[in-house]
Amino acid sequence: MLKKKSPRDSTITFRKCIQPDEINLNGSLLSGVLMSWIGDAACLAAQKHSEVSHVVTDIVDQIQFFSLLRIGDQVLLTASTDFVSNSTMEISVLVERDATATSERQIAARAFMTFVAMNSASQPLAVPRLVPESDSDLIRYNDARIRVKIRRRMNAWLKERPTPELRSYS
Repeated sequence: MLKKKSPRDSTITFRKCIQPDEINLNGSLLSGVLMSWIGDAACLAAQKHSEVSHVVTDIVDQIQFFSLLRIGDQVLLTASTDFVSNSTMEISVLVERDATATSERQIAARAFMTFVAMNSASQPLAVPRLVPESDSDLIRYNDARIRVKIRRRMNAWLKERPTPELRSYS
């Protein structure tokens, strides 16, 4: 029988401080740098939930940017498991600007990613079931179930469509 875990069991949080080599010409954090941090946070949460080190990104479902992050800002990334099926885990990542001196936080971005746990032969591996504990956990779980259904419908729709010819834009 598979183990059961709560979202709290796999939640990870880490802090970054934006450095001069991570900003664009407008003085804000490069989106690619933030996406890399989001991917790292989500991967760590998936590893923690699945209890295996070999997890692979299956879907980068959505990344929403709400506010700019600037040089010197403290960035807090919190990743947790929102939904689990057999071998897949949907992980949400909340990105916040953390004003350390005032303890004020502002949401800067949010992302959803799906990972698949793999065994040593690179085959999908069953992961522990997810048991929401709090009202917030349950809301995130139900929202994730809806996203899973939408992704399945989208994938089925895309499979039915004829593949467009590749065009050169030169």
